[in-house]
Amino acid sequence: MIKNILLLAEQAGKRLSFDGFLKFAQSKDESIIRLSIEFLTEVSLESLFLEIDFDEVPQFWRGTDYVWKPIATPYLSANYHSPKILKFADKTFVAAMTTTGCWEWDAKRGKLLWYLIHPDLNPTFLYDQDDKREWITTSTISKGVTYELCLFEGLGPVPEVARSPIGFVPTVCFTDHCDFDTPQLLVAQREFFARAGIRTTKGFFLHTYSYQGDFAAMDQAGMHDEFLRWEKDGHELTYHALSRSFREESWSEFQNFETPENFKQISTYIDHGYLAYNYTKQTNDKKADWYQHMEAKGIDLIWNYLDVMEGNALSNNQLSVFDSSIKSIKDAADWHIKNKLPINKSRDTKTWLAYGTSERFDKGIKHFNWLFRKRKLHGHKKILAAGIKIVPMVFDSEIWKKNLFERAKPFHFSRFSPVFFKAMNQPFTEISVFQTVSVKDFASVFSKPSLDKMKKECGLLIAHTYFGFLGSNHPRRLFLDESGALNPVAEHSFLLLGKEIQAGRLWNPTVKELHAFHRKLNGLAFDIINGQLQAVNAPGEVRYID
Repeated sequence: MIKNILLLAEQAGKRLSFDGFLKFAQSKDESIIRLSIEFLTEVSLESLFLEIDFDEVPQFWRGTDYVWKPIATPYLSANYHSPKILKFADKTFVAAMTTTGCWEWDAKRGKLLWYLIHPDLNPTFLYDQDDKREWITTSTISKGVTYELCLFEGLGPVPEVARSPIGFVPTVCFTDHCDFDTPQLLVAQREFFARAGIRTTKGFFLHTYSYQGDFAAMDQAGMHDEFLRWEKDGHELTYHALSRSFREESWSEFQNFETPENFKQISTYIDHGYLAYNYTKQTNDKKADWYQHMEAKGIDLIWNYLDVMEGNALSNNQLSVFDSSIKSIKDAADWHIKNKLPINKSRDTKTWLAYGTSERFDKGIKHFNWLFRKRKLHGHKKILAAGIKIVPMVFDSEIWKKNLFERAKPFHFSRFSPVFFKAMNQPFTEISVFQTVSVKDFASVFSKPSLDKMKKECGLLIAHTYFGFLGSNHPRRLFLDESGALNPVAEHSFLLLGKEIQAGRLWNPTVKELHAFHRKLNGLAFDIINGQLQAVNAPGEVRYID
């Protein structure tokens, strides 16, 4: 079946000869092909991948939804969390014996690509001085790093492993940002989630300081006890930066922060705003020190400040590349109209601007809209000038290319469906990163059709939420007003979600628990036992397919 395997390295879009910095060996033992890679020196690479040729094209690819996909299906990929299995016409299989890296099918050339290093495996950017994103595309690999890979080729059945400890069910995890929390809304949230049977990863501010009004923080009267109640109810607490705004003493607070007294060790940190000590504000020359500082504080998990999509009933699964594209934005709007569900055209437009255009165009439109809303202060000349600046951006060839010819192409940060991954360029530490789905329309994302879709796909959603937000521009938010009165449409959907959780039809971990399980998936190994490929250390249910 497997005819040839090449190892390829790229930097700045050019193929590299790896003689001198990398050693590659391969061998075959009956039904197992062993591949060994060792870095002989430190090197910076954009990508490293295996290119695998077959005697014949496979017929099927095992999808992230545990369903056989015709090999002609576009955008097939399989990251650490999903089966890496191909099926051929003669009922034989090729399967990875490790979860390392990501498979991708190159349909044009009929080849299997196995990516070990690639910027889309760990989407990472830096906010520059103007708070514009600069994507980091190069990884520095230390001397001595190795990859030990194996491929099985032979008869089935072959194993696939569940992504949850309760079987082949979907996963919903909440990471709530506390930007708009008040003491009253915190109590209302906690009491409602106790009634609904839902757990969250709850962000909090350590210190009270904000340019935009007073919001809840750990150092306020009664808040220490309130957050202890959250922890007692089974929620995870996470830092959401350390204060809502930045001030002179913020650097000192960052250097000296500790898990508050009487709480479990806090191990998750979520960036907030554009604060100077954020992960996404650290240049490459400062990252190693930042990682070491955070690890010393007990942090092993951070957010990459990236939502891969705006969640709705049709776009709710981070594992599905089909949920994260320009086409999916339009399809979701059409689906909501067809099913007589409310849509938010403003959110759809913002999503398209953020993902379907360019950052320059998106920021230009946002600046124009801001000036227009403040026109009494800024006058018409500034509005006109901002509009004139936008005009040439409309003719950007990349925007037209995306919207005419690549509408169904997954956004690059969803290409390999990354969920958790090692933070880039950290030679001395082991800090992981996660990315999220923006969830503002609770009624849609947790509606019955949405949950049915997630169950069918065994999907995964790490929701980036603002439970305390009260703005009228989010009509299907959790609360109607500052008293904590529940929004009936959101309440209904959350109670529906809670029933699925309590019935064991859906897993609802904290992000810490989810990360721990996915670390086990990342370490999953396979072996040949009595002539059959078997999973030897699976953290969840295993079933065998043919």
